[in-house]
Amino acid sequence: MQWYKVLDKVKIPGRPNAELLARVAADQLIFTPINLTCFFTGMSVLEGSSPKEKLQNNYQTALLKNWTVWPAVQLVNFKVVPLEHRLLVVNLVSLGMCISNKNSSSMWIGAVLYMITSDIVLHRLEFIPELS
Repeated sequence: MQWYKVLDKVKIPGRPNAELLARVAADQLIFTPINLTCFFTGMSVLEGSSPKEKLQNNYQTALLKNWTVWPAVQLVNFKVVPLEHRLLVVNLVSLGMCISNKNSSSMWIGAVLYMITSDIVLHRLEFIPELS
């Protein structure tokens, strides 16, 4: 939730569409790289494999696929969803994507880990005073 509060402070007076695009850009260019790094690192640790290798093999593809879905989701999310429900929307879309992929059990674990890292990385930053 804290990340969305930070994004909500992005203001461009008299230009609501530019403001919306700036929030989506910040989300995709700041949050996404951090979250993907945490996600792949966490998955590799749980699998007992090399985080560096996991990132080298998967990061770029995942980032590009992310950018085919999430900017549109976040445009709608920031435009019509109240601040307090935005994280729920993201988690539901993540879960829906997982289900639609007709995935294995490792994908379910991945989806849950993705939601957890999203919450930890950018929504639970209360220990940073200027974000509280």
